[in-house]
Amino acid sequence: MASQQPNRDAYGAGGHDWIDEDDNDFEMDFDYPDEIDYYSVLGVSRNPPPADSQLRSAYHNLTLSFHPDKQPAHLVEAAKAQFERVQEAYEVLSDPKKRIVYDLEGAAAVHREWGSQGLMSRRTERDDSNKQLGHRAMAPEEFKQWFIKKMKAKERKMINELVSARGSITIGLDASSMVSPGDEEGEVYLSVPIVRPNRAGVSYAFTAPLPDIFSLWSSGSDDLEASNEESDQGKKNRTEPDSSSPEVTFNAGINGIVQSSEKKVRYMDNGVEKITKVRGRPVITPAVFNLGASISHTFSNIGLRAGPKSESWLWLENATVGGQVHIFPYQALSVHVSKAVSPFPFARQVNISASATVTHPQQSMPTLGLNISRALGTNSFGSMAFSTGTILWPHSIQTMLTSLFALFVDSSQISMVPAQPSSLNMKYVCVPEIMTPAEAKQLDMPQPSTKRESWQCEANASPLGGSLSLSYGRTVFGEKLEDPPLSEWNLDGYHPTAIPKSFRGVRVEAEAILGFTGMGWNVTAHRKVSSFSSLGLAIGLRDERGLTMSLSWRRLGQTIKVPIVICPIDLADAHLSFWAVMVPWLTYVGIEFTVVRPRERRRRYDALKRRRRRLNAKVPAHRAESAQQIEMMAEFVQRRQDRERVDGGLFIEKAEYGYMPLKKSTTTKKNKGGDSDEQRVVDVTIPVAALVEKRQLVISKNTIRFQLTGFYDPAPLLPKTLKIWYTFGNQRHYAEVNDGQDLLCPRREDLVDL
Repeated sequence: MASQQPNRDAYGAGGHDWIDEDDNDFEMDFDYPDEIDYYSVLGVSRNPPPADSQLRSAYHNLTLSFHPDKQPAHLVEAAKAQFERVQEAYEVLSDPKKRIVYDLEGAAAVHREWGSQGLMSRRTERDDSNKQLGHRAMAPEEFKQWFIKKMKAKERKMINELVSARGSITIGLDASSMVSPGDEEGEVYLSVPIVRPNRAGVSYAFTAPLPDIFSLWSSGSDDLEASNEESDQGKKNRTEPDSSSPEVTFNAGINGIVQSSEKKVRYMDNGVEKITKVRGRPVITPAVFNLGASISHTFSNIGLRAGPKSESWLWLENATVGGQVHIFPYQALSVHVSKAVSPFPFARQVNISASATVTHPQQSMPTLGLNISRALGTNSFGSMAFSTGTILWPHSIQTMLTSLFALFVDSSQISMVPAQPSSLNMKYVCVPEIMTPAEAKQLDMPQPSTKRESWQCEANASPLGGSLSLSYGRTVFGEKLEDPPLSEWNLDGYHPTAIPKSFRGVRVEAEAILGFTGMGWNVTAHRKVSSFSSLGLAIGLRDERGLTMSLSWRRLGQTIKVPIVICPIDLADAHLSFWAVMVPWLTYVGIEFTVVRPRERRRRYDALKRRRRRLNAKVPAHRAESAQQIEMMAEFVQRRQDRERVDGGLFIEKAEYGYMPLKKSTTTKKNKGGDSDEQRVVDVTIPVAALVEKRQLVISKNTIRFQLTGFYDPAPLLPKTLKIWYTFGNQRHYAEVNDGQDLLCPRREDLVDL
């Protein structure tokens, strides 16, 4: 029969044509596994998950090969280490709950959660009195959802500890003297400006939890008595209440115009007393002080709480209720309720939010607001908001309420609030695709674009006028998506924030506003400079201040803004606005491609060389460990292989694993990582034969092959190939696969000429 070799990928036939590029090397460097893979230790597949019988069979064969009592004296210590590794891998993978945690977070999470201070240990102690409650009685899928929920709550707590407060500092500068009018119409002169501070502001907000209102009427003893009275069916259907609690946010701020104070100074000049004015310290005037608080809470599992329940309260399920209090500069009270509802079965949910704000109750009615939003597509949604504005009470009601309030409050002490007109707002937003490249690959969908384009169109209307705004944003200079999700946990499990493997992109957003009073525009660009910090630059022309450039820095909820007025409003034209945008942009592009990226490439190149040196230094130790494992396995595996050969089963004649580049020339050259392009191959005949089970050899593409028992990596950070010569049914076969490809033997396609 004619020989049919397996399909060859881009690496070439019989090996790999390694494309030696810094970016590819950098990705391979950080994708290189450092932890031991339990699935590889047992030689089973991760996906699809192994059956219990497969785990027991692999564990039985490995323990027979590595039992310390069956090894010669010089291999006892190595056998003990490998035996303990096999036992640890089997203990984790044979327990469905431990395997779930291992698949989500790895071995460290299993040791952490089942340790003395872990989540499982605490719940185990709590459940000792009743074996039917807690995670022990959960099915694997139910346990997975419970564990993910706990990890999300833990993550949320850690994030709140990092960003427990938010602050902002704004320092406005006036550099409008840089542009002055010329002698002729339309002519301007540029000069070195005299920069003075003109505005300043500071704001601060922090959040504190409040106790759950349902827990105010219960105690620990009440919960214990209620749990003892529950029936078996009630225990089975009992669901743990939501761990979230109401939170109150306090906010305060002060802002105003910076002005230089003056004071009179008396002095004597030739015996004559004179008075002059001297500039004093700058002060903020008029200073506007803001102080308020807000509270919000989402109700969940109302129908599952213990005790009598009223049907009138069930509508609050998954509803968010909140309130806001303003103390300065005016007094106001606002409450809001929001809930997602479905107009009819199988329809997209509509988010409805209603609010009421009371500012001057004896003079005006509460201001009512209604906001309706709905998802219109996978990554787009629309919303409509309406506010009644300030509506005065009829004169008779005003008189009655004024007399009533006079009994409790001095009306002269109540701050007047400017009247607000009614308004209607409509908005359409198209946000970037949230799917990550890894998720798209898993679902066999097109890779998401790195541009991360977004659109927003907004229209406002009121009796005093209206406006129409259009904004567009996209990421430039970003070769790959690097913005991590807000949470590393979702319903599918744990997705750790990936180390950026490409250059950081720049997020550019442009906005244009057209109103009855004129037109305004704003261009904003920001770039991440570290994991938690970003720098931004904005240039715009929107109000009477003129052409303004704003610098910003953000880190973990803390913000510093420096708006700079560079041109008065009457001198700002299209020509000047164009150069105000282009000069900073061209300056950044020059710095990005002449300084930032070359420096980043050097850092990556140095990191890659250091990583390879460290891994190559460990190769001799791994080679010796592999030789010991093969020596311990050889006798047991050989007996199994002899039976396979006699019965006409799957007999491994030879197997090789390693880096096998195409031999394009007789000259040995070195790649950028300092490694020579020569073959580095190891004999893995015994380790591969040990994986034969029921006349089949299956190695999943997800298996870390150099972590299989008896394997090691002879060429770290280089693509490798596995070649196998085997006999099945007294006929010779040959198979060859690269890392990342499934291996299944025997196959008819592997037959070779006799």
